Amino acid sequence: MFACLKIAGTAIILSLLLALNSRAEDLAKELFKGEKSTVRIGVDLHYFSYEEPGVMEESGLLHGLSGSFEHLAAYNLLIDLSTSIVAGDLKYDGKLINADGTESPLTIDTPNTIFNLKGAVGMLFQYGDFSVVPYSGIGYRFLVDDLEEASSIYGYTREQTYVYLPVGVGLSRRMQSSWLFDCYVEYRIMLDSYNRSHGGVLGGSLVLPQNSGSGFSASVGLSRPGMGASKIQLESFIETWDIDASEVVNGYIEPENKSFLFGLRCSLCFS
Repeated sequence: MFACLKIAGTAIILSLLLALNSRAEDLAKELFKGEKSTVRIGVDLHYFSYEEPGVMEESGLLHGLSGSFEHLAAYNLLIDLSTSIVAGDLKYDGKLINADGTESPLTIDTPNTIFNLKGAVGMLFQYGDFSVVPYSGIGYRFLVDDLEEASSIYGYTREQTYVYLPVGVGLSRRMQSSWLFDCYVEYRIMLDSYNRSHGGVLGGSLVLPQNSGSGFSASVGLSRPGMGASKIQLESFIETWDIDASEVVNGYIEPENKSFLFGLRCSLCFS
């Protein structure tokens, strides 16, 4: 009797799982058959500054590539995956603490690389020539500051990792001259952050959790049709981060820091 009930219960559960899996597959097919997909490939030029108040600051130009994939799915869902990588030398302006406790100014050029990856899902609302898209998702930012390459005597490599929750809204308006104006504002809630310093004068590796802080980003852009299904997009944007001091680990601490980025981007878009 109990064996029969067990077999019947197992069969019911398997049937439900198969039905749910079939429905999930149908929903995925319906979502991704969508109306339109757009691929963007761009070149970036960034002015970037980073400051630890009272300790040091870095600033300079970074350049690189960016790209994104955007899909307008069923139910007016807008799915977007974007990435960028930029690199260049920044001017480091800080100080060196000597063995006797005195301080000496230190100015050197330091190679920096910033990698960004973000996935977001939003809902498209159309009002005549205006479109509004509230969205959220998950973001990842990875910065490498190679002080060790800049100075083998005083330097080390610092890797900064942010995982954050973007919450934003995008607005676009199609103009009579065939140009499309678009902009967005985005608040970034820190989920996880840490600094890993290693090599050089440190010898080993030191990880300093730095989970308290937030960021902000905003952009304005213009695009117009090009040849065939392509279009050209010009965009300017800013990004800021304000991060609190880390926890103390083995007597070390990562100071509070602020960063600012102003970027220009020229992209070729294919739909």
